[in-house]
Amino acid sequence: MGERTKGPLSKKRVVTEEDLILDDVNRALASSGRFPSGMLEVSASSEAVKLEGRVVSYYQKQVAQAATLPFIGSRQLINEIEVG
Repeated sequence: MGERTKGPLSKKRVVTEEDLILDDVNRALASSGRFPSGMLEVSASSEAVKLEGRVVSYYQKQVAQAATLPFIGSRQLINEIEVG
């Protein structure tokens, strides 16, 4: 994917592919209705996407993983969500 810019022309900010992945994953998690804001943290690099946080059930952990997978391409998914 190419890079896009955001904001006024005088202050260009390069939007990376990782930024786009983070936006997509956070939007998917929020739209699922199962993860209140701040419950999960998502980070991305050129090699991996990591999910962190705490949920109440293994089902929620799986839902978060399933919501993330369509957006990460060939990156590794590191699911460090804790249940309990």
